Amino acid sequence: MKYISVVLISSILFGIINALFEIFVEKELEDHVIFHTDDPHLANMMSSALAGATAIIIYSYIEIYINSKEKKIPFYDSIGVLLGSLVVYFTYKHIL
Repeated sequence: MKYISVVLISSILFGIINALFEIFVEKELEDHVIFHTDDPHLANMMSSALAGATAIIIYSYIEIYINSKEKKIPFYDSIGVLLGSLVVYFTYKHIL
């Protein structure tokens, strides 16, 4: 049970970080890339890649604390990412 909770917490944090990056940084980064390349598709790809990479770095540091002897189940990761994104979505809708 401890393993499942740690995986869910780290996955939820991944979803939160990724969603917050998309909300607060994506537009400025895309505008900057479009200014230099004049390609909106490249700008979207770059902002998504940077959001994912940033969230993965933080998620990886959190996952180090998980006992490596436990079997990793990707289903828990996907549930956590979805829950983290939903937390940001409902918080964002509540603030607006």
